[in-house]
Parts: sequence; structure tokens; C-alpha cells
Amino acid sequence: VTAFMTLGLEEQLFQSLSYYPNPVSNILTLSNANTISKVEVYNLLGQKVFANNFSNTEIQVDLSNLETGIYMVKVSSQETQKAIRIQKQ
Repeated sequence: VTAFMTLGLEEQLFQSLSYYPNPVSNILTLSNANTISKVEVYNLLGQKVFANNFSNTEIQVDLSNLETGIYMVKVSSQETQKAIRIQKQ
């Protein structure tokens, strides 16, 4: 039995996405092979608590002003988004 799987656009654009540290104290570093164009951070109530435009493959996001908790980070690259979950200490 041979199975073939086609990667979607999101999987290809974010295949090398890495982020650290998690949990984060102050600075979250995001790295991707493709250019990161925008980062948005949402609390678990769905409220946007941070948004900024970027144009680089490695960025640092200052989260020091956020309260301790769980957040969703939406990373945009070439008009495609990927959501990741982080914990703020």
C-alpha cells in the first residue's frame, strides 16, 4: 500500500517555524524560512493584546507587558496564517 499526501500551503510556508522560549518571560523569538510579515497575540477571550508588522525571517516580540497566562499567537507569512499557543510566565 502506498499513500501520497499533498502538503497544503500553510504546511509549506510554516514547515520550519520555530519559537522559543515557551513558556516565555519577556521576549518571544520567532524564526521561519519564509518572511514573517505580521504577528498578533490574543488572550483566551479572543481579545487582541498585541499586533505588529514585520519583514524578516527571525523576529523578537516583547511580551513583557502581558499578564501571566495562555495566549494564541497568529503568525502571518505571504498572506497565510498559523496559530501557535504560548504560555506567559
